[in-house]
Amino acid sequence: MIDAANTSSGSEPADVVAGWMVRALELAGECDDVQRINLLSAFESMKAVCAGGQATVTVGFAATQTAEGLAVGTEPEVIRRSVAGQVALARRDAQHRGGRHVGLAVALHTELPHTRKALDQGSDLGVAGHPDLPGNRLPGPGPADARGRAVGAGPGRGG
Repeated sequence: MIDAANTSSGSEPADVVAGWMVRALELAGECDDVQRINLLSAFESMKAVCAGGQATVTVGFAATQTAEGLAVGTEPEVIRRSVAGQVALARRDAQHRGGRHVGLAVALHTELPHTRKALDQGSDLGVAGHPDLPGNRLPGPGPADARGRAVGAGPGRGG
């Protein structure tokens, strides 16, 4: 829950983000229809950036917690469960899903750098999540015929 009274002057990173959320909600009430459509698009980009940010924060948290736990002799499995539980709690998700969140975050940073970069830039990757798969390309001019007219199916491409 967002508490507007406690977000504008905080110096913690979470307070700054909460302030952005409050301001975004304020803007949503002050728009005409063209601005609302543009705001919807901006919110979609924000969701992608937030997903990338969650992955980055999760990887950093898992790394520091693992290093600290190993330094004091904690078993790796205990550390893994602790990290997964804390991530799930922070994301308001079931505890058993925390491990999935950590695993996906690590995969985005180690095995899927292009996907992570796209998220960081606000790209909506669709369900499959890979920008090179059909249907997951960003809107753009697309293929054109010899006269420069759009060809093929898709939004804005004559199909």
